[in-house]
Amino acid sequence: SYISPVIKAVENIFTLTGVSKKYLEIIFKAIGICYITQLGCDYCKDANENAFASELELAGKVSLLIIALP
Repeated sequence: SYISPVIKAVENIFTLTGVSKKYLEIIFKAIGICYITQLGCDYCKDANENAFASELELAGKVSLLIIALP
């Protein structure tokens, strides 16, 4: 309920600029991947699993690259 006004505001900005909503979907997916990856990395680092945290960061970066491709 707190996020929906923000999403509507961003959609309005995209509508006013004439940019396709397809790009907005990609941006929201990217933000979600970033938050989930960062959360997982923080948990791994708290558990002293730095190597696993590095692998998780790499997986997040690859995921972002995949969704950004046409």
